[in-house]
Amino acid sequence: MVKRNTIQRQLVIAAVRFLANHPTAEEVYDRITMEYPDISKGTVYRNLSLLAELGEIQKISTGAGPDRFDGNVNPHCHFQCKVCYNVLD
Repeated sequence: MVKRNTIQRQLVIAAVRFLANHPTAEEVYDRITMEYPDISKGTVYRNLSLLAELGEIQKISTGAGPDRFDGNVNPHCHFQCKVCYNVLD
C-alpha cells in the first residue's frame, strides 16, 4: 500500500533532519509546535514510526531512555554517552 506524503509527515522529517542531534519524539514535537502549534503529539509519534518503517529516517532504540531518531539513513554507527545518554554518530 502506497502511503501519501502528507504535510504532517513532511514537517516531521524536516524536524528530524534539522535537529541533527538524534532527537527524541518529544524534541521533534517541540520543534514542530514552534511553528505549527495545532499539530498533535499523536500525529508526530505516528509519523515518526511510519517514517522509520519506510526507511526515511532511522529509529535508534537505546535501551536507556526514549528512542531517538536520525535523519541520516546511510549506514553508520551510533554511540551513547553513559553519563548524559546523548547519542552520537
